[in-house]
Parts: sequence; C-alpha cells; structure tokens
Amino acid sequence: MQQPILNPQPVKKFALFELGFRPFFLLASLFSIIATSIWMANYTFGWILPVSTITPFAWHGHEMVFGYSLAIIAGFLLTAVRNWTGVQTIQNLPLLLLSSTWLLARILPLLDSPVLFVWAAFLDTLFLVGLTLAVLYPIIKVKQWRQLLIIALLVLLTIANVFYYLGVFRIVNQGVSWGLFSGVYLIMALIFTLARRVMPFFIERGVGYQVQLKLPLDFMVVSDHSEYLGVLVRMFDPNDPLSKHPMAEQVVGSGNDIEASTKAFYGLVSQTIQADGSTKPDPSLNTPELKRTIWDEYVKITDDFNEPGKFTTLVGYEWSSQPNMSNQHRNVIFRSSENLPVPFSYFDSQKAEDLWAWMDKQRNEGLELLAIPHNGNLSNGTMFATTDSDGKPISRAYAETRMRNERLTEIIQTKGQSETHPLMSPNDEFAGFEIWTKPVAGPGAVKVVETNYVRNAFRNGLAIKQKIGINPFKYGVVGGADIHTSIVSHEEYQHTGEHNLKSGTPHQRLLEQLPNEPSKIEQGTAGLSNVWAEENTREAIWDAMHRKETWATSGSRITVRVFAGFEFGDMTPANTDWVKLGYEKGVPMGGDLPSAIDGLAPSLMIAALKGPNSGNLDRIQVIKGWVDVDGNTHDKIYDVVWSGERRIDIDGKLPAVGNSVNIADASYTNTIGSSELQTVWTDPDFDPSVAAFYYLRVIEIPTPRWSTYDAKSLGIDPPKDFPATIQERAWSSPIWYTP
Repeated sequence: MQQPILNPQPVKKFALFELGFRPFFLLASLFSIIATSIWMANYTFGWILPVSTITPFAWHGHEMVFGYSLAIIAGFLLTAVRNWTGVQTIQNLPLLLLSSTWLLARILPLLDSPVLFVWAAFLDTLFLVGLTLAVLYPIIKVKQWRQLLIIALLVLLTIANVFYYLGVFRIVNQGVSWGLFSGVYLIMALIFTLARRVMPFFIERGVGYQVQLKLPLDFMVVSDHSEYLGVLVRMFDPNDPLSKHPMAEQVVGSGNDIEASTKAFYGLVSQTIQADGSTKPDPSLNTPELKRTIWDEYVKITDDFNEPGKFTTLVGYEWSSQPNMSNQHRNVIFRSSENLPVPFSYFDSQKAEDLWAWMDKQRNEGLELLAIPHNGNLSNGTMFATTDSDGKPISRAYAETRMRNERLTEIIQTKGQSETHPLMSPNDEFAGFEIWTKPVAGPGAVKVVETNYVRNAFRNGLAIKQKIGINPFKYGVVGGADIHTSIVSHEEYQHTGEHNLKSGTPHQRLLEQLPNEPSKIEQGTAGLSNVWAEENTREAIWDAMHRKETWATSGSRITVRVFAGFEFGDMTPANTDWVKLGYEKGVPMGGDLPSAIDGLAPSLMIAALKGPNSGNLDRIQVIKGWVDVDGNTHDKIYDVVWSGERRIDIDGKLPAVGNSVNIADASYTNTIGSSELQTVWTDPDFDPSVAAFYYLRVIEIPTPRWSTYDAKSLGIDPPKDFPATIQERAWSSPIWYTP
C-alpha cells in the first residue's frame, strides 16, 4: 500500500503581493497602456496634457525612465534577489506600500496641481529609496558584497531623479536634462549588470541549460541502477502503461515541482529497501518482460552512440546493494553488447558472492565482464572487509572468485575519495583530500573504518595472501562519477551538479540544503578513468581495464605512466624508446614484478604530464606498502620528483609548492609548479624477501575548488567549513612484487 508523499498545502486566495514581480509587472503593463494612450492623444490629436508644471516631453521622458522602466526593474530585482540570496524580500503589506507609492507618484502629476506635484516628487523619491533598501537588506544579510554595484546604480538613479525634480522646480539649471539623460544611461547599466549576473541563473533554473566539456572524452559508460532500470522515464510517456502506475501520478503529476518529484522517488525507495537491507520490489515495476524490454533499449542506445576510434560507449550497469545502509555498489562492465543477459540486481541478491556467481555463469556462456566496487568510503567497513558476507574469514575460493570478477576498484568519485583517510594515515599530509562525512541519506556521520579504504585493502591483501596464498584485493584503480544527471561534471570551473535538478545551479549547490539530502558542499566533481589501450574500441579499452593498466584522476586530465623493473640500465623517460624498453624489461602499472635479481632493487621509470586547462604539477609520490614476516602491514610515502628548487627538509618533508589562487576572483596562475615531471626512482628500502606494492600519486598545485567558482558567480564568500582550494591528483594502479 502506498503512503501519501505530500501534505496538501492550503491555496492562498490572493497572492498578488507574495512576490515582487506580480504587482510591479501588472502595474507597469497597465501604466504603459494608459501612458501610451495619453501620449498618442497629445502627439497626434493635440490633446492638452493635464500637467501644466512640466512640458509633455519632460513628462513622457520621465515616465519612460523612472516610471515604467523602474517598475519592471523593481519587480525583477525583488524576485531575483529572493532567489539569488535565499532571503525573502518584502511581501504582503510592505510590498503593497512600495507599489502603492510608485502608483501614486504616477497618478498625482496627472491631477494638474502644483501641490500634488510636490507630493508626487516626494513619493517618487521615496519609492526609489524604499526599493534600494528592500534590495540592500538581503544582500547584506548573506554578505554578497559584489552585488553592491546594483545598489550603487539604484542610489545614482535616486540622485538622477532628484536632479530631474530640482530642474522642474527651477532650483538647478539643466536639472531636467541631467536627470533624464543620467537616468537613461543608469537604466542601461543596470540592465547590463542584471543580464550578466542574474539572467544566467534564471535561464538555467527556468529552461535548463546546455553543457559541453572543453575537451571531449574518449570513452564512457552510463551505468544506471539495475533496480527499476528505466521505469521512471517511461512514466512520463502518456502512451506507456507505466504512466498509469500510482507512482507515476506523484512523479509526473508534480510537473516542475522538483521537491515533490524527489519526495515521490524517495518514497519508492523507502518502500522497496527495508531497514534491515532486504528488499520488497514493486512487482509491477520488476517483471522479467519489462526488465528485458528496457535493457534491450538501453543496449541499443549505447550501440547507437558507439563510434570506434572516436568515441567508445561501453555497456554496463550498477548493482546497488545497500545492506543496512552500507554501500556495496558495483559497476558491471561488458566487453561487448552481443547477447547480453538482463542485469543481476539488488532485488536478486544483496550479497556480492551471488553477483560473482552470476558473472561466472555469464563467463561460462562466453561473455566477458568485470565488476568495479565504488564508494568504499561509504561502506561502513564492508567493501574491503577481511571476512565474507556471512562474517567468515576470507577463504581461498572467495579470494579467487573475487579477483576473477573484480579486477579494478574505484578510488575517487563525486562522493569523496576512497584512497585513505587522515585517521588511517595521520602522517600523510595529502590524506584529507575530498573527505565525505555525511551519509548519502539521513542524519548522522559516515563510519570511518580501516576497511573502507583502498590503501588499507592493498595492505590487508598482502597479509591475507601470506595466510591463504592469494590476494583478494589485488586491484587496479579507476575514477568514477556517480553523478545522476548523465553529465560527466569533472571540471571544477564548470561544475553542473550531482543529483537531479536540485543541484544544477550555484545557488542550489551552495545555498539550498534540505534535510536528508546528500551533502552538496561535500560532493566533488567527477573522477575520471584512464587506460593505456592500443586503440579506442570497446575490446581494447576493456582489455586494458582487465589487465589493470589504468589510472584515476580527481577530474583533471593528468597523463601518468610508470614501468617497474630490475634491468632498465641508464634508460629514463627522457629517451624516446623508454616505453618500449619498459614493456620489454619491466611491467606497467597493474603488473607483477618478476622475482628479484640478486643485489638489485626495483626501479620505477615515472612520467606525468599536466592536463589541458589544469594546474601545473607539484610533485609525484610513490606510495609503497608491504607486509613483514609476522603479518603486520606497513606503508611509506616517498616524494620522488617535484617542481622548483625545493629540498627535502630535516624531517623528511618536502616544502609546499606555494599557492597562486586568488580566492575572491576564483583564479590562479601557473607561475608555480611544472607542466611535466619525470624521474627514475629506485626503492632505497627494498627487501627481496618481503611482498610489496608500489603506486603513484601525482599532485597538482592548488587551484580553486568548484565551490569557490560558484561563490564567485553568486558574489559571496566560499563556504567557511570547506577548503576554498583543491590540489587535483592522479593515482596509478599498483605494481606488485611477490618474493
């Protein structure tokens, strides 16, 4: 039985004075008709204007500038500033008084009385002062100091209006001309200012907006949730039977009410996923026939956009297991689109072991596929747990099955990074990057557990292998998006939100946080997955993913390459054939080093290139992890190459690269850092009897975070509880050494 989603709100019988544009747009429209009629009667038929105090031309000019135009601007500003700042502007009685003041200032001059004309001048000036104060209050309250230009223009318009009346009363010579001409130019300046600062917000909010990356992507997979895959979209088609579903009435019937649609969606989720993690799917939305039809449509769309060699679309979906609110999600990626089965969903099982068994079955029938865990940081310790789903210690069979099906793991995405945490790595100065603290839904805080994080999984995997002979966490790494808009919003300077239309504008992201919603300020831009593939085709990209020759970035287009080996000689990345030798004499990222050669430690040939439209590089680090003979795990971070003339200090730390960010302007300069870094590093602490892994972390110089770009566009300070700058980065897949 469905529960009601929305509480009916009483409909106000008279809402004219609820929003500023309503009375002013109405009065301006009526006044334009009346004033135009009066002017035509005067100009065409010689009808004498009933205003003896001023000339008809002066009256006409004043009413065009300070009457009609200012009414339109007043209505626009009183509505725009409300949405702009999140602070309610004047309404009801104050709005009635302000609009009445404007109206009386229009009527009194037409009564042809010198005394009433003085009152009209007073009320006209009072209106402008009142409008200025009404706009100023919310701007001051949220400290949008950049918007004081609008206040300055309103003050100057008030002064120009005063000069006009001083000229009418013959107190200031040329006052009428000065006032009118100044008013025209000030109105133009105000319109240009509003168009530059306010209009984009209304366009985006009202009619949507186009998004285009500065650089195209080479490949992409849209991995929608397998649970209720595509059914909500079908509800919007009146010819589809699903449009008659009770949920459709709440989702579609809400029209443009995003809040109502969102509540309806979460209502469906709450009815489906029980508190203990079990599920009760709606039978009518989960039939085999419906799933087959929608999945086939999904695959066809993916095929339609596949352009081998130019833009590759991979077929995949997301298995969204969430037992006891612990994230267990996996993205399942197929090598081809031929003869694909209906996706295995959370409704089929919430256990990863059952997903892997289903994948093994598909593999036995000739399909090739892999699963990628994501958001381990939100798993409450379950993603990289050292036990299986039943709480039993990991067995060899479990480890083999996991590694057969899960070759990669996600290390970064919009809901934070899963590499490590300051509590796990207190000596890692870069561990506090893009930390997620709030649950995806509901109150409380995320549990910070060792087995949430990839670096700990790498370490624990070595220890488990020491016991059972196989490493269950021998992953390569990729980046992810998890942005539920089908937009890869990975650019800090062009962030477009994460979840539905409620985060699609700077105002919504920074100033509209509703209860039980995902934290908007903590959400980052999308991460990116990168592969070293022979060609841009599904098969080549999937094969690179399968062999783990992958790296992840936090969103920038950093290029990373590394080879490890014992016999590189004098070869460095400066040589033109270093990649060829890397494959011949060593192994790439994701590979396994051969047994050590007596007396030699492994060397890593390392190169990184900054991405276009991104900051220069600060440094490259090697993160090494190992397990000792007692089964204890360790890690160490080495700064191996960096920009500038810095030196490692006495405490073993590399000084910071500096910071060129202008926070107020959301800008930076690439006057620090390097566009390219490369080196050959040899492990100074190598023990050939100890199993280890090595992965790279490439750090950029500080640049503005998306929230700082948004704050600039809104004219406010960046949120104080979150860093205003970000040091984008890349992570390579590890290279493993086994004695």
